[in-house]
Amino acid sequence: MKYMEGSKYVITGGPGCGKSSLIDELKNRGHYVVKEAAEPIIAEQMKIDGPNLPWKNRQGFQDAVLNMQKKMEAEIPANEIAFLDRGANDGVAYLWLDSIEPPREFCNGIKAHSYDQIFLLDELPAGAYVNTDYRKEDPQTAREISTHIHKAYTNARYDVVQVPFMTVPERAEFILRKIGV
Repeated sequence: MKYMEGSKYVITGGPGCGKSSLIDELKNRGHYVVKEAAEPIIAEQMKIDGPNLPWKNRQGFQDAVLNMQKKMEAEIPANEIAFLDRGANDGVAYLWLDSIEPPREFCNGIKAHSYDQIFLLDELPAGAYVNTDYRKEDPQTAREISTHIHKAYTNARYDVVQVPFMTVPERAEFILRKIGV
């Protein structure tokens, strides 16, 4: 695969697999990155005790995430190669986790997003998973989410590249080599 200006690469995986650390590494190497949309929404909803927290209203939360994702992706300069901490199809996986069939409007919103490659990170070694105020899933649920994410992207006809567990710099090198940078 050879990168081109304007390409968008999704870094995804279950909670706690190292996505944000990898995104930070790519940013530190001078690449354009888009941070995850979910965390600021959770922070804002927690501050106001809002209704759109994932553990209160999964559909409302995923709608808010998709809207923010759309806005953040629209801000990517046309000539940049961008690495995204999650993509729009991740929302489908989280809905499936709660046995919610994504509504037609939600699926239509996802179709507006287009990615050049999906990189799915393998989970971290046993014992490395840490919960946070924003990440409340247990390791088993994180694995289920990863499985759903893989299915959500392959169902949308994306080729998903599995990124094995390695150090953060090694993962960055693995991805950059895959895209020809």
